[in-house]
Amino acid sequence: QGARRKTRVRGCDDDPILIELDGNANATDMRASARTSGCHGGASTLQAHVPINWNEGIRVLPYPNRQRPLSLKLAFDGAQLAPLLDRIPGVRNSDALARGGIDVTGTLAAPHITGALRIEQGRLYHVTMGQELTGITTHITLRDTWAKIETLSAKMRIFRVPEFLATAFLL
Repeated sequence: QGARRKTRVRGCDDDPILIELDGNANATDMRASARTSGCHGGASTLQAHVPINWNEGIRVLPYPNRQRPLSLKLAFDGAQLAPLLDRIPGVRNSDALARGGIDVTGTLAAPHITGALRIEQGRLYHVTMGQELTGITTHITLRDTWAKIETLSAKMRIFRVPEFLATAFLL
């Protein structure tokens, strides 16, 4: 019927990510709310109302109903993105804060997505390209099937292997 749980997730050694999750399902709907904080950033919250159907017979596993209305609201209040960015292959030493929100309404068959995100104080090192990006700031607007980058700025530093090291490595 309902469940509530608090969990700590490894992300920043000195400020672990705290996740609070509350969920409930009945015969026709699943509702969930979640909140995360930590990792030297602000909070992010999720409110979800998803229509469900149950498999016939045992009624153990629900599955989403694609025709009935749903509602998802995701809000970022300075949420730290480093734990997500560091999972991108080839990206290291990342950091960024997200502010804004995303709303999803309509149905799963025809969702309506709106929102805006601002990413601030971003930095990352792309290993394979040898590039470090700092001062990353962007504003992104979401509307249904597209995302528009309103603004984007960053400073780039390229790391090159000194010629004498490259020569020594090839020998």
